[in-house]
Amino acid sequence: MQDKSSAEMAVFPAEAPPCLPSTPSNSTDAAEYQNRTYPLPRGSKRQANSMSFIKLLTPMGIGRMHMNKSQTITPSLAGVALIINLLFPPWVYTFQTQGISPVRNPAGYALIFAPPSARQSSYLHGVAIDTSRLVVQSFLVIVAGGVSFGVATLSTRRRNAEPLSSL
Repeated sequence: MQDKSSAEMAVFPAEAPPCLPSTPSNSTDAAEYQNRTYPLPRGSKRQANSMSFIKLLTPMGIGRMHMNKSQTITPSLAGVALIINLLFPPWVYTFQTQGISPVRNPAGYALIFAPPSARQSSYLHGVAIDTSRLVVQSFLVIVAGGVSFGVATLSTRRRNAEPLSSL
């Protein structure tokens, strides 16, 4: 193995970050552990610290991602919309007797704890949650939240990107 120069190696502090194993009890091993070096990515000239090592371990640095206001509001609004969607599901009136295929007519939206009452004079006898519509609506809310978060992230990256130098 080639000997790496000090510019290509990073020395981490004596105190190990929580993701690394604890310091060995043997004093000789402890001294070697404290002086352990890790290779930097090719072309990198900066010194690495323990936080950059942790960011390498977490996929895309998600645990340490700093979000701007629009990136914070977007998932919150999507979560509120999903909760409202689940609290007020779509309902259907149902009726089924032997020999007849089930009949299902829309009953609108109502609070999940107070479903609409079945029509007394009608041939529709029961009320049930329209699960297929509820699943589609929930999926669309999640997709819309993800797309809007992606748009907010891309617009932030474009805003923070360095302008191209003139040719």
